[in-house]
Amino acid sequence: MALEFETSKLDDVIYLRVRGVLDAQHAPEFGEQLRTLTASASGNRIVINLQQVPFMDSTGVAVLVQGSKLIRNNGGELMISQVSPNVMRVFRVTLLDQFLTFVDEAEATP
Repeated sequence: MALEFETSKLDDVIYLRVRGVLDAQHAPEFGEQLRTLTASASGNRIVINLQQVPFMDSTGVAVLVQGSKLIRNNGGELMISQVSPNVMRVFRVTLLDQFLTFVDEAEATP
């Protein structure tokens, strides 16, 4: 399954909808997308919708953590929305549910 991205912007919020599996094969592409958004989002918020990501392995998690740190270092904020149950399980097991910021659907819709 190929990884697909859809971006939109409203005010100071950039929305990134991800579709596909975030694994070792696709993590570099996801990382590049986050770096590109971060470069154009200084001081902005980025909301990543993971509703259509059925699976994420440790490489996907690592890219998400690196992206979150990069965005924070640039004065922005990374938020996660609409996480699939399988991916949320990964966040809980790795305790990333305590590190990342999660928003509900109403806050995450452009």
